[in-house]
Amino acid sequence: MRHSFDFDVAGFALPAVRTISSERPLVWLKTGWSDLKANPLPSLAYGLLFALGGDLILLAALSHPYLITVAISGFFLLAPLLAAGLYELSRAHATGERLMFIDSLRCFRRNGQSLALFGLLLALMAIIWERFSAIAFALLGSDMVGSAFLT
Repeated sequence: MRHSFDFDVAGFALPAVRTISSERPLVWLKTGWSDLKANPLPSLAYGLLFALGGDLILLAALSHPYLITVAISGFFLLAPLLAAGLYELSRAHATGERLMFIDSLRCFRRNGQSLALFGLLLALMAIIWERFSAIAFALLGSDMVGSAFLT
């Protein structure tokens, strides 16, 4: 019997799935803790900004129930772009540099065009998801939401 996941097109090989040991996530946590200890103020500043941003997004969405799912998924979509400064802190720590918060923002200057394109793509995905969510919520949601959200 053939399963739907059997894929044997001539000349096409599926990529191999890499396996990791069960201790590997602990190594990642240890590395992250090392980055936090090396740059505590900038790292905690990013954490505070993300927490405040998430809270503000949810507070803004409370008056519009259909926006809650969009806000949460949008936050997850934009998080990699927002975390670019944290990635810069980690890169600098690996090379022995010690950065302040404002210095970690230079990643946007160095990779500005790529990050802007990535951000544009993520924003487009968020807009499409918002429209889909509004339509789905209006069609399947509660009586609180009418068709006014579709416009």
